[in-house]
Amino acid sequence: MSILFLTSEDFQLRTGDRGAMLCLKNSHEYPGLALVLYYSNDCPYCGPVIAKFKELPSRVTGCTFAMCNVSHAMDVVETSKNTISPIRYVPDLVLFVNGAPFMRYDGQQEVAAIQNFLHDVYNKLQHKTAFASSEAPPNATAQQPRAHHFSEPPTG
Repeated sequence: MSILFLTSEDFQLRTGDRGAMLCLKNSHEYPGLALVLYYSNDCPYCGPVIAKFKELPSRVTGCTFAMCNVSHAMDVVETSKNTISPIRYVPDLVLFVNGAPFMRYDGQQEVAAIQNFLHDVYNKLQHKTAFASSEAPPNATAQQPRAHHFSEPPTG
């Protein structure tokens, strides 16, 4: 799997239960998990994180990986300022679920740590979805998990 490179054209504002959200524009193109790295060419800390980020697609399946160079997309940063997930610094890793911001990764900037984070979130989302399905009446549809980070995972 490769890494997508996002521009300001790939984002849009949406309103959710918790307020304005900077979402991936074509959420149907990003089903499930998508990890976005916001970075800048001028950031001395970004280079090592970018190198490690580029290893992730070969180690993690079931997740889309994308990068956004805010040096070339300052309007993305500006648009994010009044949302529930503002971009305040780089490097910044944000996990999206079905195109909506879900959780910011603030852990160790190591491949294994990021990989474990993604696996943990995926497993928790699967477990909560399975639990919701088993508790639902026979003809009811399963609810998406109710986690409160940036937003609740949107339904597909």
